[in-house]
Amino acid sequence: MSYVDWHREMLADKRRVCAFAQAVRQAVRPGEVVADVGTGTGLLAMVAARAGAGQVFAIDRGPIIEVARQIAADNGLAERITFLRAEARDLRLPERADLVVGEIIGSFGVEENILEVFTECRQSLLKAGGRLLPDRLDLCVAPTSIGSELVTWTATLSRDLGLDLRALEAMARHTPAGMRAGREHLLAPGEIGLVIDLAHERPDLPEGESHFTVRRPGRMCGLLGWFMAVHQGRALHSTEPPNRGSSWANTFLPTGDPVEVEAGQKVAVKLGYDDPFLSWEIEVEGHEARAFHQFRGVPADELLPSDGEAANT
Repeated sequence: MSYVDWHREMLADKRRVCAFAQAVRQAVRPGEVVADVGTGTGLLAMVAARAGAGQVFAIDRGPIIEVARQIAADNGLAERITFLRAEARDLRLPERADLVVGEIIGSFGVEENILEVFTECRQSLLKAGGRLLPDRLDLCVAPTSIGSELVTWTATLSRDLGLDLRALEAMARHTPAGMRAGREHLLAPGEIGLVIDLAHERPDLPEGESHFTVRRPGRMCGLLGWFMAVHQGRALHSTEPPNRGSSWANTFLPTGDPVEVEAGQKVAVKLGYDDPFLSWEIEVEGHEARAFHQFRGVPADELLPSDGEAANT
């Protein structure tokens, strides 16, 4: 996917664009200083300016910042927005912001490092008593009956090429993947598995636990994950399935081998996040618990069939 394709996909997500634009309009107070972190094409920075912000700082580390600068000029907003090509965490603004906005959210919330970026923005960019948008992410999960193909896809390739690809399959069994699903693929209603508090000092390891009762029999292949972005206690956007037309996929967290489950069976899930580590533990009633860990998409050394060198390649 090209750089332009990536931004086009995000801007074509009408629900996403409208939800965050409306949240910014409601959050901005007349005359305030606003910082838009990861501004991209500058959309939310321009919304903030038109909503009455006195000064807007649009920050992005990529070359798209020059396109955003031109778009602002074409819309008569060049004098009200200062565009800065930089890492937000490294900046010191001439004036601290009343509101920091950042739509730097991955499919499972944390992949674009919003927790780390917002933690540093609170210290370096935000006024005392300032606000963040969003100020919380709820990471939700539910047991799902689909996704086994994301683990077993190497089997056909192994046959076609005459190669032993079990090491690659072992990695896939412990690695999150993007996928699309509907409510009919959920074996139980979703629950909040982990709350990422962006507005306060982060704990050493955000972690959470959720419990499910299976609604119908099936093969549990893993967990389906999504996020809900929250601002001042109100949900502003969710990617709960089915999220048709969304620029975000859902996230599949595999169980390893699928588990046959019956209606009424209990499932317990523990989630943990400590950048760059994500962990999930699944315990199905009557089965031993299964624990999984990944490091920026690569499973921990002990989960690989080798001595772990593959985790560093």
